[in-house]
Amino acid sequence: MATPTAYAQPQDQGQPKKPAQAPVPNQSKNPSLKSVLDNQMVMHQADWTLTTFLAFVSEKTKAHFVIQEGLEKLPVTSHSMQGTANEVLHKTLDSKGIAIARVGLDNNYVALRPPSNGPMPKDPSQSIQDPSLDKSVTVSLKSAPLHVYLDAVAKQADIKISVNTAIGNKPFTAVVQDMKVRDIFFVVVLTKTLTYHKNASGVYEFAQAK
Repeated sequence: MATPTAYAQPQDQGQPKKPAQAPVPNQSKNPSLKSVLDNQMVMHQADWTLTTFLAFVSEKTKAHFVIQEGLEKLPVTSHSMQGTANEVLHKTLDSKGIAIARVGLDNNYVALRPPSNGPMPKDPSQSIQDPSLDKSVTVSLKSAPLHVYLDAVAKQADIKISVNTAIGNKPFTAVVQDMKVRDIFFVVVLTKTLTYHKNASGVYEFAQAK
């Protein structure tokens, strides 16, 4: 399972420094890491919300983006350019402090503000051997309590989930189609600063990351 990979940061040219992010891996050595964001696209100058901008990029590349709660209406301005989709995202979103993290290998991505006090979280499923995490599910809920969203995932994957009230009542939005359970869980980890593990009873317990 690939770890989240934010697109590379520019070299310092006198601009305020941003939190360090993981470099893009050498994809030539691992074809499975190739991304639709490596494809070329033409961008025009325009004002957008983050939602409409990523919808445009998605239309051109077939990438699927989940946006961290609260960033949907963030205003962004694109520039006239031709380059890879990754470069377009890079140029448009760097100034807003928004990172794009890849989740899994199926061209799913998360737009989020990276942690200010450390690196991107790692995928907890890397240490869990459970074929249920590779089941694909479809969920379309917007601003639902997180526990409702996770219950919908658990029902389709035939697994059990535990989340306390404080965490479970947080609003969560992610419209996903045929997305692996482990990747959905990782979206939750990234956007809600959570972690999880599988306990001795086989229940997936979600908790606040330390």
